[in-house]
Amino acid sequence: MAKKLTRQQIAGSQGEAFVKERAIVEEGPKGGIAGGTAGGKRMGKSDVDDAVLFLARFKGGAVASFEATRLATGNQNKNGIEINGERGSLRFNFEDMNYLDFYDATLERRQQGWTRIMVTHGGDHPYAANWWPDAHVIGYEHGFINMTADMMNLLGGREPVVPMPDFEDAYKTQQVLEAALVSAHERRAVKVAEMK
Repeated sequence: MAKKLTRQQIAGSQGEAFVKERAIVEEGPKGGIAGGTAGGKRMGKSDVDDAVLFLARFKGGAVASFEATRLATGNQNKNGIEINGERGSLRFNFEDMNYLDFYDATLERRQQGWTRIMVTHGGDHPYAANWWPDAHVIGYEHGFINMTADMMNLLGGREPVVPMPDFEDAYKTQQVLEAALVSAHERRAVKVAEMK
């Protein structure tokens, strides 16, 4: 995505640690990936932000707001994105990953409203034909299998279903994150190009 969207500057950024002390982890996870870790009785200073917000301005003039928090009560893994424009909007919520919400503002006002698109129809949506019959939803693990299939396709000389990120994308992502940190620390707008 970094190649298609040229990031211009981070307009402002703020991070906040609400929980000043946390239990020091004394034991690793038990019971597999979802086992969690056990905190001990000893407490230690927390130097991790519990909430981070930043604003960005893109080269073409669009603006964006980004938010991340570990204290979003009621959300378990809500990695979401919402894109709003003059002629419509899209939104996606990872906790409901088989759906995409679409709003078409070009329709007559009496027909406007959010459309919930189930993206599991084989042949019309990427990857769906490789799984279950229509309307049989996929889960978290299927995304990793799809990603692995794309990597194998690339290694086999075939195009992936979706564009694959590369090291340049990762570098540009880190530039944006570094610009957000500098913006928060120095209380100023920061051009992404300043980050080397």
